[in-house]
Amino acid sequence: MEPECGNGFSKIQNEIFRQFYRTLPIANTLYSQLSWSQYKILIRLDNQDKIEFYIAETIKNNWTVRQLERQIYSSL
Repeated sequence: MEPECGNGFSKIQNEIFRQFYRTLPIANTLYSQLSWSQYKILIRLDNQDKIEFYIAETIKNNWTVRQLERQIYSSL
């Protein structure tokens, strides 16, 4: 994979990038307040409404990655 994509891009990482694009294809909807780690958690959700809800709550409450995970798994 490296010769094709360059250093640091494993097959797993490329799959995550692909899933990210399929989940949030419009770059204008991305928020600079969120980290890549937070987006990786969000794209695992099964529902676009849930993703949008957790994006808004993460920004509003300034949640860390761990706080976001805790809220998702406690079914906020």
